[in-house]
Amino acid sequence: MARRTACIASLRASRRIEEGKPHRRLSFGARLGALYATNTARGSSQAMATGGLFLLSERMSHMADVFLDFAGGDGDRLNRFGLGVYLPFSEETHAPYIGLAGAFSFQRFGGQGEWGFSLMPVVGLMHARYDRMRLRVELGYLYAFFEEKEHDRLVPGSGQGRRSQGPQLTFGVSF
Repeated sequence: MARRTACIASLRASRRIEEGKPHRRLSFGARLGALYATNTARGSSQAMATGGLFLLSERMSHMADVFLDFAGGDGDRLNRFGLGVYLPFSEETHAPYIGLAGAFSFQRFGGQGEWGFSLMPVVGLMHARYDRMRLRVELGYLYAFFEEKEHDRLVPGSGQGRRSQGPQLTFGVSF
């Protein structure tokens, strides 16, 4: 407990965080990465590039962001709009964290396309957390709670439904 108090006191002194006012920051950022979607409506796995924009609200004890992500490759696409909540393991300037992001998504992974809700648990690392420019690395696992139907040329809408999922790795920067 004494070590944590000393750590917080040194952070406040080095970053000029006023006593009694918790660290608060709102920043805008962008991220790029890769998504490997499995169990797609096409019946195969697909690697694709991903990118997005986010608005990050940060306090010493937690972080939250509103985001808009896009992924695509080889005619497939994924658009997501959602909210993520993250809990850092420490209040240090370089902090690992865990979190959960929920999003309203549209995906077309070789099928007819579908709208629905998706979740992504994440593990990440925030670098230079209290500086003006911060870096973020995240590894997550996307899971769609809706089914995209395969193409069926004889009876439209009757294809087998599949719930896509897969790992995603992103690198982000915020200001």
